[in-house]
Amino acid sequence: MNGTPSNETPSGETPSDETPSDEKLSDEKMSDEKLSDEKLSDEKMSDEKMSDEKLSDEKMLRLVIVDDEALARQALRNLLQRDATVRVVGEAADGFSALELIAREQPDLLLVDIQMPAMDGFELVRRLGPEPPLVIFVTAYDQYAVRAFRSWALDYLLKPCSEQDLQNALHRARGRLRSNEMATLGRRMLEAIADGLPSAAEPPSTPDNPTYLQRFTARKRSRTVLVAVDEIEWIEADDYCVRVHVPGAAHVLRRSLKWFGERLDPALFVRVHRSALINLAHLREIEHRGPDDHVAILVSGTEVPLSRVGRELLREALPTL
Repeated sequence: MNGTPSNETPSGETPSDETPSDEKLSDEKMSDEKLSDEKLSDEKMSDEKMSDEKLSDEKMLRLVIVDDEALARQALRNLLQRDATVRVVGEAADGFSALELIAREQPDLLLVDIQMPAMDGFELVRRLGPEPPLVIFVTAYDQYAVRAFRSWALDYLLKPCSEQDLQNALHRARGRLRSNEMATLGRRMLEAIADGLPSAAEPPSTPDNPTYLQRFTARKRSRTVLVAVDEIEWIEADDYCVRVHVPGAAHVLRRSLKWFGERLDPALFVRVHRSALINLAHLREIEHRGPDDHVAILVSGTEVPLSRVGRELLREALPTL
């Protein structure tokens, strides 16, 4: 036996590199599986987060409620709390507060009561300009108002509204927001308001309900003035409003000439021009200035031009002409 070290082990086996035990392999496998599970979990959480963010970006509606009745606002809020895709960013009890709130919050959607003191829902929308947020009008049941909303394709809710009615309205609102109809809807609302959308308390006169306007109120700076219909000399159209002329004054109202024409007694008020209604009780004479140039002269001395159709209507109202 020489001095060279032997490569044999005491058992006669040839040594090799150290091999991991079954226990070690099992630990490493479990570690790999844990890392894999954690990675999948992280990826799932990331996907869920992205999905939530996408849902929020696409469907979350920022909404403002405008109603002068606290119970009505609370009822709407209770219904909206059940919808995770809606966030109520504020409430207002009157039109003036609503204007400030809307300017500050820039909501996507408004739920607006029509009948409110000082500034009704129509006036609020008019003051928001040609591109307001999407609006769902809220009104007490009235066949005339509903008919008008439908004819203008404007959305509305009838009080008291159900959860299903509200959800249907929100679904339509999301569709309109996605289709970029805002500018068109804004113009349509202003045109409808100018044309005289009736409020629930003001049904227009009809053959079955021949009641006519007798008096109304008008704002004059810090005062509210009572105007008797008999005092009206004439009414002229002026953009989105009218000027109601009475002796010594003129009241600017956010109504249309058509609105007054439907509510004033046709035996007394005649639309003599597309932009003018006159009270026959204040008519003094008709002056013929040319073949197609006729003027109605009122007792006050005001001259109102007559259209061809207006002259025919006057002849019908005053057969002696």
